[in-house]
Amino acid sequence: MSAIVCGKRSNLFEDFQSSSSLSSPYVPPPVSKRIRRTFSPAWSNSDSDRLVERALEESGDDLDSAIKRLNELRLGSGDNLRPVAGSSGATHESSNQGTVWVDLFVGEIKSASNIDDAKVRASRALEDFEKAICARATEAACGFQKENMMLKQQFEALIQENAILKRAVAIQHERQKEFEDRGNELNQLKQLVAWWPSTRSSLEPLRSITMLSQCTSSRLNKAITLFKGISTPMSFSMYQVPIGCVTYIG
Repeated sequence: MSAIVCGKRSNLFEDFQSSSSLSSPYVPPPVSKRIRRTFSPAWSNSDSDRLVERALEESGDDLDSAIKRLNELRLGSGDNLRPVAGSSGATHESSNQGTVWVDLFVGEIKSASNIDDAKVRASRALEDFEKAICARATEAACGFQKENMMLKQQFEALIQENAILKRAVAIQHERQKEFEDRGNELNQLKQLVAWWPSTRSSLEPLRSITMLSQCTSSRLNKAITLFKGISTPMSFSMYQVPIGCVTYIG
């Protein structure tokens, strides 16, 4: 696209020179002084590597400064124009985009021989300007779309990683809780095992007393049963006792 614009621009300057030499007292500047406008080409992989290395060197291996510098270079390559000299094509001059186009339109009008010629030249310049803007807008839109897609993919990947990390943290929390519960149960069992021998030795006399009490109770119950079963009347054959005075012990 830039080659087409440059070709049309060179034809316009040639028309300016031929028409002005015939009918206009205005003398255009020499070819070496003509300003040609070119677009900044897209960065290739090698160019990107060189720019990264350059940014790191300029920033003293400071990553934040290098990123800031790369952003400035990227914005500068997308917003500014780089005018070059027509004779050598290697001398770069810093110029504002609006100034370049103003100079171009002024040169078109000054080089016109009459009103009709000025209209034609202005129309061609406007057409070149429109094409340049469309090309720049298309390039910017494509770059923005690619960057948007890349950011969207990165965002989706981050969401998936976040979900995986949340699940891993939940599983780890459950395992930690289960481990703590088992540790508490083990400590309780250890305490019970340590407590049982002393408790058994302290309960041994109580067991003996209980067994003795049970044995005594059994004998006492048997004696009471036997005593209740004996009922023998007392006879007094040797003495004459009135009938009313005889007593039985039951």
